[in-house]
Amino acid sequence: MDFNDIKKEIEEKAPLKVELHNKTDNNIITKSVEDVHKKEGKELPKITPEMLPSELSKWVRDVCERIESPFEIGVVNALTLIGNLIGNRVAIKPKEKDFNFMIYPNLWGLIIGKPSIKKTPVFKEISKSIDRIQAEESKKFKEDSKNYLKEMEFYSIKKDEFLKELKKSKEDNKPIFTMEAPEPPIRKVHITQDATIEAIAKIINDNPKGLLVLRDEISGFLKTLDSSGKEEYRGFFLEGWSSGSKSIERVGSGHLYIPKLTLGILGNIQPSILKPYIYETVKGKKADGLLQRFQLLVYAEPLEIKGVDRTPNKLARDDFDSVIKYIVEAEEFEGAETNDYNKQPFYSYSKEAQEQYTKWYIKISEEARNSENEALESHLAKYANLINALALIFHICELSKGYDRNGDYRISLDNFNKALNITNVLKEHAKKLYSTLEVEEQHKEDLYYKIENKIIELNNTSKLPLTFGKISQLVANANAKNVEEVAKDIAIIKGKKVIKLQNS
Repeated sequence: MDFNDIKKEIEEKAPLKVELHNKTDNNIITKSVEDVHKKEGKELPKITPEMLPSELSKWVRDVCERIESPFEIGVVNALTLIGNLIGNRVAIKPKEKDFNFMIYPNLWGLIIGKPSIKKTPVFKEISKSIDRIQAEESKKFKEDSKNYLKEMEFYSIKKDEFLKELKKSKEDNKPIFTMEAPEPPIRKVHITQDATIEAIAKIINDNPKGLLVLRDEISGFLKTLDSSGKEEYRGFFLEGWSSGSKSIERVGSGHLYIPKLTLGILGNIQPSILKPYIYETVKGKKADGLLQRFQLLVYAEPLEIKGVDRTPNKLARDDFDSVIKYIVEAEEFEGAETNDYNKQPFYSYSKEAQEQYTKWYIKISEEARNSENEALESHLAKYANLINALALIFHICELSKGYDRNGDYRISLDNFNKALNITNVLKEHAKKLYSTLEVEEQHKEDLYYKIENKIIELNNTSKLPLTFGKISQLVANANAKNVEEVAKDIAIIKGKKVIKLQNS
């Protein structure tokens, strides 16, 4: 599809209107384009309440209905939160015999949508469950800190007394100080908005079970990771997704070793901001798999606003709260197995679920290999992490309600099927994200408007006429042919030069 085809497609969908004001009006040129980026085609599948355990779906649905925001937004928020609260305390062993292959549920969530879909209000409402717990933990930390200072003061007095006695004692009869210094309390943190490695590493060191990093608008986070000199940041988060070990040299604080760095990320981004990043990912310029780690990824479309105003469903909220409380307070998870190889608590699949998982794994591996580009292949290749993490999350939710299947604590076929249904939905959203055709067309559209805006700017500042080649040098990734095709639509040209805008 060339530039003329792009232009024709845009005009058919939403006619382009350009208003030219005269130079006495401060050279203002405005353009109104009615949703030219919207693509026609089949609607993306949606996550539905029956795909989740009822103790999650009822409250998520209630929140999204009252805020009038897409259900998918609440689902991504809830699953990312719960997965990272579980962290690395328990794993799933997706293969029947391989004890070396364990997966943790520290999922990364990304919501793609316009500001009007109310992404942030949904998270604030969903996260109130953990906020209430953190408030209690903060209160206890303050009390423990006061007690620690008192104990430390008593310890210091006793140590001073000992040192005085030590000076008086004879060389052959030296006393030994046996009193141990009190341990300082540790502040529990489950969610942070800190961005630096140093800050996150400190929190993780005190809270080794895992941490969720919240970035409301994730575009700034992505830019930071792309910045020159920030390569260590990128590696840090990549390692955090896989729960690998990490050594960090901290300025003024020495060496810090984290044996199991477990990080989740949850963020929002607008489609127009994400598009250039997608283009570079599909073209292989960002091939380290960072974007593909956002596997709880959805495109969210705004709902029709109806002015919903009703009382929150308290029973649904209490059920959701009980899941969060169970996970946070659990010292260990009931029925989890261990093995002599790595001492890691884990759950396995039931026989029926194991058979279905193996069939699915073979199928998704083949589908990944046959993807239309390597970016999508990389994304789908990580779906074993996604589906297993979801199955484990649903299993933990079930345990939180006290369900006991006659002592069988293996993950059921029902929980695997729920995970499968959500994974199938997310797969279609991922295919849209990495669609080669959409990425290429969007890149051409973006370039078209960059050239058009540059020609308008040159016209306003009386810097025309200029050759196609000269104008192309002023627009990144443009060539003379691109400029000529745009100029034919909006400007008067003579030979290889743009003379002025049409109707100016």
